Amino acid sequence: MPPIRTQQRPPLDIIPPPSLPPSITPSYTPAPSSQTHTERRPLSEEERGRLIHELVGFHPRSLCNDITEVARTELYNAMNSIENWAETVARGKELSAEAGNGMHALETLLETHFDRAFDKYETWLLRNAFEFEKGLDVVLPWHNGLDFTRGEHVSHLPGGTEALDTQLESLRVQVEQARQLSMQLELANKKLDRRLDTLRQREAHVGFVKEVIETSGLNPLPQNTSHLTQTVSSLHTSLLPLESIPIPTSTSFTHLPDPSHGPGSASGEHTKAWELGRAAYLNWAMGKIVPPASASSPSSAAAAPGSGEGQPAASTGEGGDKLEAIEQGIEQVGGKEGMEVLAESVKE
Repeated sequence: MPPIRTQQRPPLDIIPPPSLPPSITPSYTPAPSSQTHTERRPLSEEERGRLIHELVGFHPRSLCNDITEVARTELYNAMNSIENWAETVARGKELSAEAGNGMHALETLLETHFDRAFDKYETWLLRNAFEFEKGLDVVLPWHNGLDFTRGEHVSHLPGGTEALDTQLESLRVQVEQARQLSMQLELANKKLDRRLDTLRQREAHVGFVKEVIETSGLNPLPQNTSHLTQTVSSLHTSLLPLESIPIPTSTSFTHLPDPSHGPGSASGEHTKAWELGRAAYLNWAMGKIVPPASASSPSSAAAAPGSGEGQPAASTGEGGDKLEAIEQGIEQVGGKEGMEVLAESVKE
């Protein structure tokens, strides 16, 4: 029977989710918000540096060093340009030596002022851009709302973090199984909807039969119709073929008379004798096997018509000869069992 979509079938959105615990640490009770903002010790210089490093994603001193090196490179480029100009202007050894001493003094002066300026810049940068007040409670954006005391509670559990990892893996398996079940249910619903659409189309094609029955007053059917249906159904059992009877090995058909010489043939008026029942069929088969006495007497009667000697003998021994012929025929085929086997063979 095809599935029927009813209102009792729950849709996927109201199927209960898997039973997952609300927390992997049910024994932990978070402290009230009023107790969480307790006084904390101030951070050391190293801790503050690590905090700023994690917040900005790089170390502040590395940024200052990169800026200083870029500025120093530009200073050296300017010094090279000045030195090239001095070499083209100064002619002779004295001027060349004086130009060299001047370039050395200029480079020393510029480097001294450069180091002082960028030391002040680095100090200002580390104290202002990459610094916060010591009393300020700094929380990283991805740490906001986290309860760090839960970690202390987990560390004191018997299994520690390993037990929590095992529990988390089990919960992941349950979630994956629930997701797979939901996918299978969605596919089953789509398949069921397609089958329902096909059944509705078939119902639309043959729906006129129901309308004809209702308009013609055949619903419900009369009582005689139900009896007729039972009778027709019972014909299957009443018209079953006869059970086959095994042929005994002692049965011989060599001395049986030819059925074609008996009264009536397969195309005669007795060909439908089996329709009258089992007894009529056996009588018909006996008539085919054992010829009556009237079939054997015409030759003797034709040989001596009007003879008074053979006629009384035929009349007096007619019944006995017929009975003896029947008994001999039955014995030749093996008794009653042989007769039934022979009747089945003649029927075939």
